[in-house]
Amino acid sequence: MIEKAVGLAETRGWDFDIISPLQLALAIPSPRWRFYYTSDIYCSTDGAAWGFVMLKEFEVMSSREPEVSLAIQRLQQFCAPDEIDILPAPQYLIRYTRDIDVDINGKLKTQLSRAIDEAIAQIDMAWTVLMLVNWGDKSAGEALASANASELRGLSEK
Repeated sequence: MIEKAVGLAETRGWDFDIISPLQLALAIPSPRWRFYYTSDIYCSTDGAAWGFVMLKEFEVMSSREPEVSLAIQRLQQFCAPDEIDILPAPQYLIRYTRDIDVDINGKLKTQLSRAIDEAIAQIDMAWTVLMLVNWGDKSAGEALASANASELRGLSEK
């Protein structure tokens, strides 16, 4: 089953490792930032349910923890029904998850590619907001207002 996701990774030029017939590990580059998102794509045994988890290390300054938590709560409204959160210390990680139900006879690669592109846009936007909150000393509201308004509008219309 995972061969379809391997084909997508090869087409997109992403580094990958096949973990099992149902799981693929990826390094997906951010188009906005000079880093990669560590990602896992997984599928059900019948190929009808797919999902992925994207992770990015994120150091939260202790003095900014309450504001970063508030920013994550505010960002979650743009990601629904997907999930975005921060895994706590000792190693903070931004985690973005999405589940996809697919028509087995449909165009899985297209659906998966579109879902990953949308997720990358959302996590890139979240990274921007969280950087402004954590290191730019902005409030969650200020950081969201500073983010690209059309990007936020597009995400909320998803």
